[in-house]
Amino acid sequence: MPAQQNLNALVDTVRHEIIERYRPGEDDPHLKVLQAAHISDDEYFSHMVLDDLNLIIRDIRETHKKDSESAPQTTVANELKENLEAVENFKGSRLEKLAVLYCKQLGINYKNLSDEEFRWLIRILQKSKKTVPNGKSMLKRQTARKSPPALETFSNLLNVIIGTVF
Repeated sequence: MPAQQNLNALVDTVRHEIIERYRPGEDDPHLKVLQAAHISDDEYFSHMVLDDLNLIIRDIRETHKKDSESAPQTTVANELKENLEAVENFKGSRLEKLAVLYCKQLGINYKNLSDEEFRWLIRILQKSKKTVPNGKSMLKRQTARKSPPALETFSNLLNVIIGTVF
């Protein structure tokens, strides 16, 4: 509080000096700036408390950054984007790329799957009505309709993305 009072006293002194020397009018912009420069007690204390709270919140956030309840560092969208970029470089059919993407999204290292397990995964995906046969994109079929149906499941979303990316 003494610092705030000292600053206000300094502003008042400068303001009075300007008034005595130059006799400006009441609407003088320089005097209005000096008047606005006054710091009220409420503003001063609010600012001091806010600074303290910001430091406390920053410390709490840093301390609990790695807790299981904390928000993840990467978002689902970023994770999906990274997985799509990785799958884009995968050599294989569209269905194999879809299988690799599902594995990545589920946290399964597809390289650890045996050839038989990977083939079974492909066979299972072929049974889905959501997978698009012959590499045709769901997006292309949807644009032919007047209004595309809402993407109701993660599977639909992946198929639309896979159809447009691969």
